[in-house]
Amino acid sequence: KASLKYVAYMKNTSQAQQKMFGIPFRGATSESIRENILKYLSDPQGIYVIQSINPEICVQMASDPEFKKAVLSSQMHIVDGVGVAVAGRMLGVPVGERFTGVDLVHMVLTDPSFRSFRVALIGGKGNVAE
Repeated sequence: KASLKYVAYMKNTSQAQQKMFGIPFRGATSESIRENILKYLSDPQGIYVIQSINPEICVQMASDPEFKKAVLSSQMHIVDGVGVAVAGRMLGVPVGERFTGVDLVHMVLTDPSFRSFRVALIGGKGNVAE
C-alpha cells in the first residue's frame, strides 16, 4: 500500500485543499479551472501562473529546491499526467480531473469568454506552440 507520508491536509479559508508531494490540489474540474481563471481576469492582480503537474515535475521538485519553490508559488496546479491522477487515487487524495496543459490552452483559445484577453506561452522547445 502506498505511503501516506506524502499527503497533508490543510484548511483554506474558502475551501479545503489537500497536498500531495507538497503540491496543493483542490479537486479541480475543467469548469472550476475555467471559473477560477475568469475570476482572476475580472480583477487581475499581478501574474497568474498555472502549473501543469506531471510525474516528471514531481521528481524534479524532489531534487531541485528552486524548482520546487517556483512550482509551489503558482496560483493554480492542474493534473496533467496520468501518473499524478493514479497517485491521487492510490493515496486517497482527490487531485481533481485530469486536465492537461494542451486542454488548458485549447480552452483559453476557443472559449468565447477568453476572446478579449492576450495569451502568453512560456516554455517548451523549438516550435511547440505552432
